[in-house]
Amino acid sequence: MSKQLVARALDGPICRSVVRVVTQAYATKRGVHIRKSLLYLKRLSEGQNMLESDLDAIDAEEVISTILNLYEVPDGVYELRMCDVGRDYETGYLDNWNYKLVPFVAVNAKGLK
Repeated sequence: MSKQLVARALDGPICRSVVRVVTQAYATKRGVHIRKSLLYLKRLSEGQNMLESDLDAIDAEEVISTILNLYEVPDGVYELRMCDVGRDYETGYLDNWNYKLVPFVAVNAKGLK
């Protein structure tokens, strides 16, 4: 087994959700509309899709409200990271959390940016 695989196994499971933020503005007879979309990028992501997991449990409006800086970031590719993690005081399990969009930096096979 390579050193990288051993290091990954010791660090635990990797979960990286990479999304593309796209803003669209258009006009209809009824008015002007703005739409902000998050598109999951499967090839750049690793592990479980965090957005999909949350959407299975709660509705889209609640999931969008947990992304703290969604309306502040320009269009581009971002990594969705958990922040403001809260734990249940009895069990210690993750109880609630928010997300933050962080600019994505690609890393090649050698671990270089």
